[in-house]
Amino acid sequence: MKTKSFPFATVAIVVACVVFLVPSAVAQGSLTPAGSPAPTMKSLQQIWDKIGALETQVGTLDTQVQSLQAQNTLLTTYLLRVAEAQGLGLDWVITTVDGAAAEIAGEDTSIAIGPNGYPAISYYQRTDGDLMLATYNGTRWYIETVDTGNTNHVGLNSSLAFNPDTGYPAISYYDDTDGNLRYAAKSAGGWSTTTVASAGDVGFYSSLAFRGNGAPAIAFYDRTNQRLRLAWWRPDVVGGWEFRTVSDTGNVGRGCSLAFSPQAAIFYISYTYCNPGATAGSLSIATIAYKGWDLYSPEISTIDSAIGPEGYYTSLALTPAHQPAVCYFRHSTSTLNYAEYNGSSWQITVVDDNDMPGPHCCLAFTPTGRPAISYFAQSVSDLRYAEFDGAAWRVVVREERSSWAKRSRIAVSRKGATTSRRNDIHLS
Repeated sequence: MKTKSFPFATVAIVVACVVFLVPSAVAQGSLTPAGSPAPTMKSLQQIWDKIGALETQVGTLDTQVQSLQAQNTLLTTYLLRVAEAQGLGLDWVITTVDGAAAEIAGEDTSIAIGPNGYPAISYYQRTDGDLMLATYNGTRWYIETVDTGNTNHVGLNSSLAFNPDTGYPAISYYDDTDGNLRYAAKSAGGWSTTTVASAGDVGFYSSLAFRGNGAPAIAFYDRTNQRLRLAWWRPDVVGGWEFRTVSDTGNVGRGCSLAFSPQAAIFYISYTYCNPGATAGSLSIATIAYKGWDLYSPEISTIDSAIGPEGYYTSLALTPAHQPAVCYFRHSTSTLNYAEYNGSSWQITVVDDNDMPGPHCCLAFTPTGRPAISYFAQSVSDLRYAEFDGAAWRVVVREERSSWAKRSRIAVSRKGATTSRRNDIHLS
């Protein structure tokens, strides 16, 4: 048998073919894809379908939440009315917030409800002349010094509100030593304080409110020029604050109280006017609309034209229908009055006419939507509380010890929270 041999050239060709067919590890490149595959119309449509389904679910959940909130309000209202009908009113619980020995603390307080649902109180500590803040965490009160003022006395006429954008507290207040309007705001880094206005004696009756975007506004009384002014924060001006004289006819602005209506993009300011001879006075309200960072000219209207020369205690709040309401001391008749705007006119009622009631009054609306007022009965030094029951005002004396009531009245009757007006509380 003969052995068949292959020519050298043929072997070379076969070897070359084998080498060509074996993949080269160097030539294959990266094993990682260059990028995600390009979306197709089908995949995009699937994404949009999922987004649409999620939006529908969110809308359904939002509707359910609103329904539950409405049911909760109805249930709360029902239980409160049942309790009232059975004479099961809730007891008042009195707590000492700051009782440090050898200190006089608790003047010019302002109360607001924080994002956690618990109260906070700003106040003046007279012994050291400091601005203080007490916050409740559900178990205990935590007290901190906001502004020492160095050698100045700061913290009078405080107005506390919580920034709706950040959830942190802020306070407008009066520097009694220099006669300046000051503002303190808290952030993650702590408290920062600044002088808002310093020309003349300014800052009395300061009232703080926030827009929904976290921009503050402060209504205050310029005692030097006897006029009502508004400090309006806007980031496009030097110093951050724009000032507007709301009214300068006569002696105007004492007892001012500021409220903000986000639904109508309007600021309301209640205040008193006293004629040049200081023999008569009236209660007025300024309505200031805005757009963006621009304020329109204020519209002034009179609520009560004959309150007397010393009726400069007012407290402003918005009704559940977002209409302004004011409680005030009517010096000419020695009564505590309540005025509510019904969309076309002001309806005024007498709340209490015993014992010079009305100084340091404070207005809020209960969970059932009814007005409630805390105030001081001057002749007998009582702390009182009045609530409208749907037909008439019910007045309750909450503390009859004259010295305690006179010192504590502001802690209960000053400012409320969420909408942030001075001389106001919110029940929530």
